[in-house]
Amino acid sequence: MIDEALSSAVITYVGYDTDTAIPGRHPDRIADDDLRREVLAIVATVDREEPGDQGLWVWGAEVATRVGEKYPQLSSDALDALKALITFEWR
Repeated sequence: MIDEALSSAVITYVGYDTDTAIPGRHPDRIADDDLRREVLAIVATVDREEPGDQGLWVWGAEVATRVGEKYPQLSSDALDALKALITFEWR
């Protein structure tokens, strides 16, 4: 079952809910402390990943798949936001 509050918080954290084309890290956008901690734990999971030689976009998709398996409550939009964040930062 998708956790809409958590998924929305991930999207908000990355800035995927704005018109900006540049993803980032915005913990201050999450007012709820417990939700913020949960998002930061998810992002820490993503941060432990490092790209291989398969190409950045493929790697990002693989990471999103692994994160989705570990956190099945995240929506596909939240996983897309995380993929955008890590692939942007590794460019």
